Amino acid sequence: MTGLRVEPSTSADEAATIARNLLAFNELRIGPSNEQPVQFVVRDDDGVIVAGLLGVTRWQWLYVAKLWVDEQRRGSGVGTQLLQMAEDEARRRDLHRRPARGTVPAMFEKRMLATWGDMDYNAHMRNTAFLDKAADLRLMFFAEHGLPMDEFLRLGIGPVVRKDEVDYMREIRLLEEMRVTIAAAGLSDDGARFIIRNEFFRMDGSLAARVTSSGGWLDHLARKLVVPPESLQGAMRLMSRTDDFAVLPSLRVAG
Repeated sequence: MTGLRVEPSTSADEAATIARNLLAFNELRIGPSNEQPVQFVVRDDDGVIVAGLLGVTRWQWLYVAKLWVDEQRRGSGVGTQLLQMAEDEARRRDLHRRPARGTVPAMFEKRMLATWGDMDYNAHMRNTAFLDKAADLRLMFFAEHGLPMDEFLRLGIGPVVRKDEVDYMREIRLLEEMRVTIAAAGLSDDGARFIIRNEFFRMDGSLAARVTSSGGWLDHLARKLVVPPESLQGAMRLMSRTDDFAVLPSLRVAG
Protein backbone atom coordinates (compact mmCIF):
# COMPACT_ATOMS: atom_id res chain seq x y z
CA MET A 1 0.00 0.00 0.00
CA THR A 2 2.54 2.58 -1.19
CA GLY A 3 1.63 6.10 -0.09
CA LEU A 4 -1.04 4.89 2.35
CA ARG A 5 -0.89 4.86 6.15
CA VAL A 6 -2.80 2.38 8.34
CA GLU A 7 -3.76 3.55 11.82
CA PRO A 8 -4.72 1.06 14.55
CA SER A 9 -7.61 3.14 15.94
CA THR A 10 -10.33 5.55 14.82
CA SER A 11 -12.12 8.52 16.31
CA ALA A 12 -15.90 8.62 16.60
CA ASP A 13 -16.07 10.91 13.55
CA GLU A 14 -13.83 8.59 11.51
CA ALA A 15 -15.91 5.54 12.44
CA ALA A 16 -19.06 7.44 11.42
CA THR A 17 -17.45 8.29 8.05
CA ILE A 18 -16.67 4.62 7.38
CA ALA A 19 -20.20 3.55 8.33
CA ARG A 20 -21.76 6.34 6.25
CA ASN A 21 -19.74 5.46 3.14
CA LEU A 22 -20.50 1.75 3.49
CA LEU A 23 -24.20 2.52 3.84
CA ALA A 24 -24.11 4.69 0.71
CA PHE A 25 -22.41 1.88 -1.24
CA ASN A 26 -24.96 -0.71 -0.11
CA GLU A 27 -27.92 1.55 -0.83
CA LEU A 28 -26.63 2.07 -4.35
CA ARG A 29 -26.67 -1.70 -4.89
CA ILE A 30 -29.82 -2.82 -3.06
CA GLY A 31 -31.89 0.29 -2.45
CA PRO A 32 -32.73 2.52 0.54
CA SER A 33 -32.08 0.94 3.94
CA ASN A 34 -34.85 2.92 5.71
CA GLU A 35 -32.81 2.47 8.88
CA GLN A 36 -34.64 3.18 12.15
CA PRO A 37 -33.47 2.51 15.71
CA VAL A 38 -35.05 -0.10 17.99
CA GLN A 39 -34.06 0.65 21.57
CA PHE A 40 -35.46 -0.31 24.97
CA VAL A 41 -34.16 0.37 28.48
CA VAL A 42 -35.33 -1.17 31.78
CA ARG A 43 -34.95 0.69 35.10
CA ASP A 44 -35.57 -0.40 38.67
CA ASP A 45 -37.58 1.58 41.22
CA ASP A 46 -34.56 3.79 41.91
CA GLY A 47 -34.14 4.65 38.23
CA VAL A 48 -31.01 2.52 37.79
CA ILE A 49 -30.66 0.85 34.38
CA VAL A 50 -30.81 -2.95 34.83
CA ALA A 51 -31.35 -4.12 31.24
CA GLY A 52 -31.50 -2.87 27.69
CA LEU A 53 -31.70 -3.74 24.01
CA LEU A 54 -30.08 -1.86 21.12
CA GLY A 55 -30.88 -2.62 17.50
CA VAL A 56 -32.03 -1.20 14.19
CA THR A 57 -34.39 -2.05 11.39
CA ARG A 58 -32.97 -1.80 7.88
CA TRP A 59 -33.61 -3.46 4.51
CA GLN A 60 -36.73 -5.18 5.85
CA TRP A 61 -34.84 -6.86 8.73
CA LEU A 62 -34.57 -6.38 12.47
CA TYR A 63 -30.97 -6.51 13.69
CA VAL A 64 -30.48 -6.87 17.45
CA ALA A 65 -26.92 -5.68 18.07
CA LYS A 66 -26.77 -5.67 21.88
CA LEU A 67 -28.89 -7.26 24.61
CA TRP A 68 -27.79 -6.81 28.23
CA VAL A 69 -29.36 -7.82 31.54
CA ASP A 70 -27.81 -7.08 34.93
CA GLU A 71 -26.45 -10.26 36.50
CA GLN A 72 -28.86 -10.07 39.45
CA ARG A 73 -31.82 -9.85 37.06
CA ARG A 74 -30.85 -12.74 34.80
CA GLY A 75 -33.29 -15.64 34.73
CA SER A 76 -36.20 -13.35 35.56
CA GLY A 77 -37.51 -13.20 31.99
CA VAL A 78 -36.45 -9.58 31.39
CA GLY A 79 -34.23 -10.49 28.41
CA THR A 80 -36.96 -12.59 26.83
CA GLN A 81 -39.44 -9.74 27.30
CA LEU A 82 -37.07 -7.28 25.60
CA LEU A 83 -36.62 -9.61 22.62
CA GLN A 84 -40.37 -10.05 22.39
CA MET A 85 -40.86 -6.27 22.40
CA ALA A 86 -38.28 -5.93 19.60
CA GLU A 87 -40.01 -8.64 17.57
CA ASP A 88 -43.40 -7.00 18.17
CA GLU A 89 -41.96 -3.73 16.84
CA ALA A 90 -40.59 -5.58 13.80
CA ARG A 91 -44.03 -7.03 13.13
CA ARG A 92 -45.58 -3.58 13.53
CA ARG A 93 -43.17 -2.35 10.85
CA ASP A 94 -43.95 -5.48 8.77
CA LEU A 95 -40.33 -6.65 8.81
CA HIS A 96 -38.40 -9.90 9.08
CA ARG A 97 -36.45 -10.75 12.24
CA ARG A 98 -32.71 -11.30 12.69
CA PRO A 99 -32.09 -11.74 16.44
CA ALA A 100 -28.77 -11.42 18.22
CA ARG A 101 -26.54 -14.50 18.19
CA GLY A 102 -26.66 -16.36 21.48
CA THR A 103 -30.20 -15.29 22.42
CA VAL A 104 -32.64 -17.10 20.13
CA PRO A 105 -31.67 -19.04 16.99
CA ALA A 106 -30.52 -16.80 14.17
CA MET A 107 -31.89 -17.34 10.68
CA PHE A 108 -29.76 -19.82 8.71
CA GLU A 109 -29.28 -18.78 5.11
CA LYS A 110 -27.07 -19.32 2.08
CA ARG A 111 -26.56 -17.59 -1.24
CA MET A 112 -27.31 -19.75 -4.25
CA LEU A 113 -27.16 -19.33 -8.02
CA ALA A 114 -29.81 -20.11 -10.63
CA THR A 115 -28.01 -22.40 -13.09
CA TRP A 116 -28.80 -23.66 -16.60
CA GLY A 117 -30.29 -26.88 -15.24
CA ASP A 118 -32.68 -24.86 -13.02
CA MET A 119 -34.40 -23.16 -15.98
CA ASP A 120 -37.69 -24.13 -17.60
CA TYR A 121 -39.14 -23.34 -21.03
CA ASN A 122 -40.11 -19.82 -19.85
CA ALA A 123 -36.46 -18.99 -19.03
CA HIS A 124 -36.94 -18.74 -15.27
CA MET A 125 -36.42 -21.18 -12.39
CA ARG A 126 -38.66 -24.22 -12.69
CA ASN A 127 -40.79 -25.30 -9.74
CA THR A 128 -38.77 -28.46 -9.03
CA ALA A 129 -35.57 -26.38 -8.91
CA PHE A 130 -36.97 -24.53 -5.90
CA LEU A 131 -37.65 -27.89 -4.23
CA ASP A 132 -34.12 -29.11 -5.02
CA LYS A 133 -32.48 -26.02 -3.57
CA ALA A 134 -34.72 -26.20 -0.50
CA ALA A 135 -33.54 -29.79 0.06
CA ASP A 136 -29.91 -28.73 -0.47
CA LEU A 137 -30.24 -26.02 2.18
CA ARG A 138 -31.76 -28.48 4.65
CA LEU A 139 -28.73 -30.75 4.25
CA MET A 140 -26.37 -27.77 4.59
CA PHE A 141 -28.09 -26.75 7.82
CA PHE A 142 -27.71 -30.19 9.37
CA ALA A 143 -24.12 -30.59 8.14
CA GLU A 144 -23.16 -27.29 9.79
CA HIS A 145 -24.81 -28.45 13.03
CA GLY A 146 -22.82 -31.67 13.36
CA LEU A 147 -24.95 -33.95 11.16
CA PRO A 148 -23.27 -34.50 7.76
CA MET A 149 -24.54 -37.20 5.40
CA ASP A 150 -22.15 -39.79 6.87
CA GLU A 151 -23.83 -39.35 10.25
CA PHE A 152 -27.32 -39.83 8.78
CA LEU A 153 -26.07 -43.04 7.12
CA ARG A 154 -24.64 -44.22 10.44
CA LEU A 155 -27.92 -43.49 12.22
CA GLY A 156 -29.90 -45.21 9.48
CA ILE A 157 -32.49 -42.42 9.23
CA GLY A 158 -33.29 -39.59 6.88
CA PRO A 159 -35.87 -36.86 6.23
CA VAL A 160 -38.95 -37.87 4.26
CA VAL A 161 -41.33 -35.24 2.85
CA ARG A 162 -45.05 -35.99 2.65
CA LYS A 163 -46.14 -32.67 1.13
CA ASP A 164 -44.48 -29.68 -0.56
CA GLU A 165 -46.24 -26.36 -1.11
CA VAL A 166 -44.67 -23.69 -3.32
CA ASP A 167 -45.85 -20.07 -3.48
CA TYR A 168 -44.40 -17.91 -6.25
CA MET A 169 -44.03 -14.12 -6.06
CA ARG A 170 -41.18 -13.14 -8.41
CA GLU A 171 -39.15 -14.70 -11.22
CA ILE A 172 -35.56 -15.83 -10.79
CA ARG A 173 -33.67 -15.97 -14.08
CA LEU A 174 -30.51 -17.66 -15.36
CA LEU A 175 -27.33 -16.85 -13.37
CA GLU A 176 -29.31 -14.71 -10.94
CA GLU A 177 -28.06 -14.92 -7.37
CA MET A 178 -30.55 -15.51 -4.58
CA ARG A 179 -30.59 -15.70 -0.80
CA VAL A 180 -32.33 -18.78 0.64
CA THR A 181 -33.41 -19.09 4.28
CA ILE A 182 -34.66 -21.99 6.38
CA ALA A 183 -36.95 -21.97 9.41
CA ALA A 184 -39.14 -24.41 11.32
CA ALA A 185 -42.86 -23.82 10.84
CA GLY A 186 -43.83 -26.84 12.94
CA LEU A 187 -42.29 -29.53 15.12
CA SER A 188 -43.60 -32.31 17.32
CA ASP A 189 -42.42 -32.51 20.93
CA ASP A 190 -40.64 -35.80 20.20
CA GLY A 191 -39.03 -34.34 17.04
CA ALA A 192 -40.46 -37.04 14.76
CA ARG A 193 -42.57 -34.70 12.63
CA PHE A 194 -41.65 -31.32 11.16
CA ILE A 195 -42.74 -28.52 8.86
CA ILE A 196 -39.81 -26.65 7.30
CA ARG A 197 -40.15 -23.40 5.38
CA ASN A 198 -37.63 -22.07 2.88
CA GLU A 199 -37.86 -18.56 1.50
CA PHE A 200 -36.09 -17.41 -1.67
CA PHE A 201 -35.12 -13.75 -1.86
CA ARG A 202 -33.76 -11.91 -4.88
CA MET A 203 -30.72 -9.78 -4.15
CA ASP A 204 -32.89 -6.63 -4.17
CA GLY A 205 -34.57 -8.04 -1.05
CA SER A 206 -37.87 -9.00 -2.68
CA LEU A 207 -39.39 -12.37 -1.85
CA ALA A 208 -39.40 -14.61 -4.95
CA ALA A 209 -40.82 -17.87 -3.62
CA ARG A 210 -41.71 -19.78 -0.46
CA VAL A 211 -41.46 -23.57 -0.06
CA THR A 212 -43.22 -25.26 2.86
CA SER A 213 -42.39 -28.94 3.34
CA SER A 214 -44.17 -31.27 5.77
CA GLY A 215 -42.53 -34.54 6.76
CA GLY A 216 -40.75 -36.58 9.38
CA TRP A 217 -37.78 -38.83 10.08
CA LEU A 218 -37.79 -42.21 8.32
CA ASP A 219 -36.06 -45.32 9.67
CA HIS A 220 -34.33 -46.84 6.63
CA LEU A 221 -34.78 -50.43 7.85
CA ALA A 222 -38.21 -50.29 9.49
CA ARG A 223 -39.54 -47.99 6.72
CA LYS A 224 -41.62 -45.95 9.15
CA LEU A 225 -41.39 -42.68 11.06
CA VAL A 226 -39.27 -42.79 14.20
CA VAL A 227 -38.30 -40.49 17.04
CA PRO A 228 -34.86 -39.09 16.06
CA PRO A 229 -31.86 -39.21 18.42
CA GLU A 230 -31.16 -36.29 20.74
CA SER A 231 -28.39 -34.96 18.50
CA LEU A 232 -30.88 -34.46 15.68
CA GLN A 233 -33.58 -33.08 17.96
CA GLY A 234 -31.04 -30.61 19.30
CA ALA A 235 -30.20 -29.43 15.77
CA MET A 236 -33.90 -28.92 15.02
CA ARG A 237 -34.28 -26.84 18.18
CA LEU A 238 -31.49 -24.57 16.90
CA MET A 239 -33.49 -23.78 13.76
CA SER A 240 -35.18 -20.38 13.68
CA ARG A 241 -39.00 -20.53 13.93
CA THR A 242 -41.66 -18.84 11.84
CA ASP A 243 -44.32 -16.55 13.29
CA ASP A 244 -46.98 -19.20 12.62
CA PHE A 245 -44.97 -22.05 14.20
CA ALA A 246 -47.21 -24.92 15.34
CA VAL A 247 -46.65 -27.85 17.67
CA LEU A 248 -47.35 -31.07 15.73
CA PRO A 249 -48.68 -34.39 17.12
CA SER A 250 -45.99 -36.66 18.54
CA LEU A 251 -45.68 -40.29 17.42
CA ARG A 252 -46.48 -41.60 20.86
CA VAL A 253 -49.62 -39.43 20.95
CA ALA A 254 -50.75 -39.98 17.38
CA GLY A 255 -50.10 -43.72 17.56
